[in-house]
Amino acid sequence: MTNKNNKIKHFDCVEMMHQGAALVQAELANKSLEEQVDYWNKKTQSLLERQANLREHTFQTQDQQ
Repeated sequence: MTNKNNKIKHFDCVEMMHQGAALVQAELANKSLEEQVDYWNKKTQSLLERQANLREHTFQTQDQQ
């Protein structure tokens, strides 16, 4: 893939975002509104847990220094 300056791009953030959106759209395609809300609630909870774990790890690392 090249950009307007003919430089080779090894990573395209916008393309990655579009691919992610397409995956979510495919996962939710045949789900009811209630199932979609449940999907997003679970994904949100998973993200909050991941963020908390990362914060805890970061604070532990800083305390050891």
